[in-house]
Amino acid sequence: MADMGTLKKVARISKVTGFTRLCYFFNRNRKRVIAYHNVIPDKFFDESLHLSHSMKESSFKAQLQVMRKRFKISTDIEDVKSITLTFDDGYLNQYEIASKAMDRYNMKGYFFCVEDLISKGNPILMDMLQYWVSYVEEGAYKLEELNITLELRDEESRKLQWNKISDLLNSGVTQEKVEEAFEKAYSFKYINGPKGKFFKLRFAAIPKSSLKVMKEKGHYIGAHSAFHRRLSLMNEEKLKEDIEVCKKARENILNTNVFAYPYGSKEDISPAVIELMKESGFTKAFAYSNGPLKGELQYNKYFMPRMFLADTSDKDLIDFTLSGAKHFISFRRLLPKWN
Repeated sequence: MADMGTLKKVARISKVTGFTRLCYFFNRNRKRVIAYHNVIPDKFFDESLHLSHSMKESSFKAQLQVMRKRFKISTDIEDVKSITLTFDDGYLNQYEIASKAMDRYNMKGYFFCVEDLISKGNPILMDMLQYWVSYVEEGAYKLEELNITLELRDEESRKLQWNKISDLLNSGVTQEKVEEAFEKAYSFKYINGPKGKFFKLRFAAIPKSSLKVMKEKGHYIGAHSAFHRRLSLMNEEKLKEDIEVCKKARENILNTNVFAYPYGSKEDISPAVIELMKESGFTKAFAYSNGPLKGELQYNKYFMPRMFLADTSDKDLIDFTLSGAKHFISFRRLLPKWN
């Protein structure tokens, strides 16, 4: 929509004019589900590409305070008067930072985990590709197999160059092929990225013992696929294998039949994916989208919308988003309904 400075100014105007309060009123029966990824201690946070879907710890805690004031925080997805917090992937920071911050206020949430990360400790490949682009030495890297060259200098250039990789992946090039090209251009083992506690919080999995503690405290642990691949691009055999892994995880790791799609846009699922969700015993599934949809697919219990909050502790901007004012200015619509 705009840069952070402009958003804060618009949010302030929205508050002063009463527009934010008006949007809270008109969206009073619209369910809010918030989608988070990583919550990182402020001292470790930087502007690197691999943290583009992450949030500072101070921002997260400020958002909890605003949500506590405005809503009941609940895991009841059907309760339109409440707000539900969700987290994707299953990295250690979600236990050490996010869940412990929520525990102080007796808040419960959904934590959707990638099975390969939880059971084998393998970081999500997409995150490792972004890690490579974030921290590889400055220079030009020719990825011959992909027919592209990456010109990597400062943080801004790295984020812009990442768009080339993103476009390739969206066109159907496999993550494995991209990984092979990166490894050939500059081996992952030589990347001089963050070490120690920061690396562990960002890329280590939540231990199963900690998942057990989270469940005992009332949090829900759900499936986020086996390997965090785009389900819509899989053939029938691979898709069934992926979901079968998630079904088995329900027996000893998960404690909810709610699923969260990896990536989660309209293009990342298909009728075959939704049908397999139903056949496999998953009762609901979250998208990673809340904008208007075109075509046959509309929000429903197997494609539930989620909202996104910027990395900010600015109360006016948090309210601007939670009220639906930002959504209305962007799309000229109230927040979406699905049930």
